[in-house]
Amino acid sequence: MLSPRTSFRLLALILAIHLTLTAAYALLTPLWQAPDEPAHFNNIAAIVQTGHLPQLRPGDYDQAYLEQLKAQGFPPELPIAPVRYEGHQPPLYYLLMVPVWLVASKGAGIAAQVWALRLVNALIGAMGVLVIFLSARRLFPKRTPVALLAAGFAAFLPMHTAMNASINNDALAELFISAVMLRLLGHAAEEKSR
Repeated sequence: MLSPRTSFRLLALILAIHLTLTAAYALLTPLWQAPDEPAHFNNIAAIVQTGHLPQLRPGDYDQAYLEQLKAQGFPPELPIAPVRYEGHQPPLYYLLMVPVWLVASKGAGIAAQVWALRLVNALIGAMGVLVIFLSARRLFPKRTPVALLAAGFAAFLPMHTAMNASINNDALAELFISAVMLRLLGHAAEEKSR
C-alpha cells in the first residue's frame, strides 16, 4: 500500500511529465499540423473579430481548399481564414479561449497566439488527467495504484497528449465528462453508505 505522500508525489510526477510532454508537442508541432486546428482557431478568431459565435453555413467546408493547404504544408501565403467548418461545436471552449487570444495577440504574431492557446489547452488536459485519477480513486478507494495507473494511461497515450497540445475542444469536453463521472461516483458512494 502506498502512503498518501508517495501517492501524491507519484501523481505530481505523472502530471509534471504529462505537462512537459504536452508543452513540447505544443511548441514543436508546426502551425496547423494538428487535426482540425485551423478551424478551431478560426472559431476563436470569429468571436474576437465579430463579438458573435460563429455559425456553420453552406460553403464553410471547402474540401478542395483544405486539401490544397494540406498538400502544400499550410504555406504562410495561403490564408487559413476560409477553414471554418467547426462552427457547429458547443461554444464554451471558444469563449474561454478568447481572453487567451487577446493577451497573446498583444504585440505578437499568429504563432504566439497559437502557442498560447495550445499551452492553455495542455493545462486543461492535465486537469482532465487529475480528475481521472480522482475518479479511479473513488471507484477503488483502497487501491491507489489503480488510480495512478488510470492517470498514467490517460497522461501518456501519445495521441491524447498530442491532442491536448493543440487547439481543439476535446480536452475541455473530456474534463467535463470526467468531472461528471467523478460526481456520479461520489453520489453513488453517498447512496451506498446510507
